[in-house]
Amino acid sequence: REAQATFERAVNAWQESSPEPAVVEARAYFGILTARAGHVDAGRRSVRAALEAAERLGYRDLEARCRLLLTEIEVTARRFNEARSALDAIPADSQEQTIGPELRAESHYWRGRLQAESGDSVAAQRSTDAARTIVRAVSERLPDEYRASFLARATLRHFQ
Repeated sequence: REAQATFERAVNAWQESSPEPAVVEARAYFGILTARAGHVDAGRRSVRAALEAAERLGYRDLEARCRLLLTEIEVTARRFNEARSALDAIPADSQEQTIGPELRAESHYWRGRLQAESGDSVAAQRSTDAARTIVRAVSERLPDEYRASFLARATLRHFQ
């Protein structure tokens, strides 16, 4: 509740023409919290609005975050085609651009969930393993004093 109120205050700072990236991210998180609270359509609208703003701003990692949140909403609502579309729109990493390892791990996780839903347990396991491998590689590069807090992040709990 407190997190949702904080995100709602940030969302109120939204300026249609050129919102700040932090406000766009807040709107996306407000949307997922709204959807998790049972207001799926309102949450979806909020995340989609954030996604459109992230696209206008050209922030690839923010676009990916929005698409992953939208994927979660659609999977939870059992709208698997829509979830797959949101996930498939996240571009592959290249030498020039990346969404970063944490977001890439999340994309593997959600792909695995979709593969499991479609009955492809082998592909689902491969995707889940890929997510775990990425998270493990990142955590092993961190100093010992930061590793536990990194692995405790809510977005990474799926991979433990």
